[in-house]
Amino acid sequence: MKYPRFFWLALIGISFLPGAAQAAVEDAFLGQVLQPAEQAMGQGRSAIWTMPLVATQYQPTQPDPTLQAALQAQQEGRFLEALIVLENAEKSMPGGSNAEAELNLLYASFLLQGYQSRQTETKLAPLLTHTRYAAAAHALTAMAYLQQGKMQQAFEAAQHAHDAEPGLLPTLALSYTLQGMNRLEEARQVIHDLNTRAAPSAIALAREAELALTLNQTAAANT
Repeated sequence: MKYPRFFWLALIGISFLPGAAQAAVEDAFLGQVLQPAEQAMGQGRSAIWTMPLVATQYQPTQPDPTLQAALQAQQEGRFLEALIVLENAEKSMPGGSNAEAELNLLYASFLLQGYQSRQTETKLAPLLTHTRYAAAAHALTAMAYLQQGKMQQAFEAAQHAHDAEPGLLPTLALSYTLQGMNRLEEARQVIHDLNTRAAPSAIALAREAELALTLNQTAAANT
């Protein structure tokens, strides 16, 4: 990631703060630098509009201690520490392994949450043809395109991910892309289909409720 010198100088100062204070100041500082979460995301502004970044975070299938440490740091608001953990792990990770692929997917999802769209694309590019992880890579790539307002590219990537593996991550990416294209009923339908055919997750149910609210379907949202 490339930032101006003042960015890193400020972060050095932040790093000397105690845990909770560091997380709070870091969050406020990043909020001044990063772009708005709602850019290019289409119609509808609900109370949980921050869901695109949270809902599309990659979840490793078998996280090793390094990935667990990065996830814990991210969940506690220590975003930069999480990236440093992943950067250090990347240096010693065997090339071409499943562990490296999962690390890169998690790294990409963190970059996505930091609105580093182009860096996200670069990190994911080698995984787009990976037999096991292509669907997840295409789903996160779709969200990176969506952040940049590249609607057609986002739709194609999300559709490709969903066609390959219609699980939670690809379905969420497709629903957000459809919403960004103002195809709200279709966005709700794809997530409804997921909730109907599989054991629904809290995120998937919340996403369907969000879209129902956006469509003024209060009863369906309550259900």
